[in-house]
Amino acid sequence: MHTSTRITCTHDNDGGTHQMGYAEMPTNIRLTNSEQEALRKKCIEINKLLVKIGHQPVKDSELVHAIFAQVIEKVEVSNSGQITVRE
Repeated sequence: MHTSTRITCTHDNDGGTHQMGYAEMPTNIRLTNSEQEALRKKCIEINKLLVKIGHQPVKDSELVHAIFAQVIEKVEVSNSGQITVRE
């Protein structure tokens, strides 16, 4: 049985056309069970470190936004069509 988790995100929509002619980008993504578990584990790990240094813990969705913001510009497609993240 396949189950998934939906993460809902918001974005600014100026009513204009976005890159590649799309009128509006999707605001939801679905995570597989293994992706959800990996996110949960990483969030626990990060939150332990944050609390240890006196900071507030973050929500899973906040972690996803932080990862996305730092990685999105590094996503590329190889000559073979594989999606990769450059270092």
